[in-house]
Amino acid sequence: MKTKALQVLTMTAVLVAWLSPCRAQTTANTTPVGYINVTIPAATPPTITEQSVAFSVPLYNTPDFQGTVASLDSVNSFTLTGASFTAGNFATTSAPRGVRIITGTQQGMLFLVSANTTNQVTVVLPNGVTDINTLLAVGNTIQIVPVNTFGSLFGTTTPLLMTGASANDADVVYLLSKDGSGNDQWQTYFHNGTNWRRAGSGADQTNTIIYPDEGVFIVHRGTSSVTLTMMGAVPSTSEQTGLFGSGSTFLANRFPVDVQLFNSGIQDSAGWVKSTSANTADKVYLWDTITRVWQTYFHNGTNWRRAGTGANQNTTVIKAGTAVVLYRSAATGTALVQPLPYTP
Repeated sequence: MKTKALQVLTMTAVLVAWLSPCRAQTTANTTPVGYINVTIPAATPPTITEQSVAFSVPLYNTPDFQGTVASLDSVNSFTLTGASFTAGNFATTSAPRGVRIITGTQQGMLFLVSANTTNQVTVVLPNGVTDINTLLAVGNTIQIVPVNTFGSLFGTTTPLLMTGASANDADVVYLLSKDGSGNDQWQTYFHNGTNWRRAGSGADQTNTIIYPDEGVFIVHRGTSSVTLTMMGAVPSTSEQTGLFGSGSTFLANRFPVDVQLFNSGIQDSAGWVKSTSANTADKVYLWDTITRVWQTYFHNGTNWRRAGTGANQNTTVIKAGTAVVLYRSAATGTALVQPLPYTP
């Protein structure tokens, strides 16, 4: 696991909606709408030169459309009943859209729109999927929702984060991806005062997409605290996240409530390796805000454990608005399906 660039983490997350974060189920009469505040403390040189936060965006933007699938037209396109779109409106790089499956066997999955006509949508299929017929069926309900970007989350010309001429003197945002050989790779982004940039590239990254299942790690070097406010609708269905094989996935907490490791479903995902030793098991890495290190958790076949201690860790919490790193040894990827931890 590559953690050299990921150092100090503290976080305050507050959900303000008609839904209370808790371990037990919470009931709401309608799908709640609210916001989450994530505060990154100020750096205090010379003792603490930077503060960091690992966070996720567990709220959805207001959908542009909700309807049912009328027909499956090709390996990556389908027609919607009652749709009357403006052709190309959902496939602009400055305002990307995703298709979110609301009902059906693949409920909770989201994939990017690449083109649209007045009633037909073409999508980018997830890794490992070659035919949309394996994801959708006629009669399934879908939503078309705006997808977050660097610009929409953090600001475009005047971002919330500190700008700088390079990644060495600006606030930095890390996304975890794969290189051409399938190896884990942390991509480094910063704002140079004009546009978002990726270290080593001069291209504008303002429209780079941050997916709902994607964890984000921010290093803050400013001497004033920063509060990031994320608004939207609370998920009302189960959520589905693609997990990479043979490496790491920076997994967002998909729900705006605390989720215990035992209830996360991670240990039940296909191919998850359980063992009595962390050395031979698949692992979950959680940032410890007190010791400021990534704590290693593994499942021994009965309970969750933390490396170095024999105590039961089933009730260890993945906090709302945070993200964790999952390491899987299986060569092939899989999907993690997580049921709602509350009643919408």
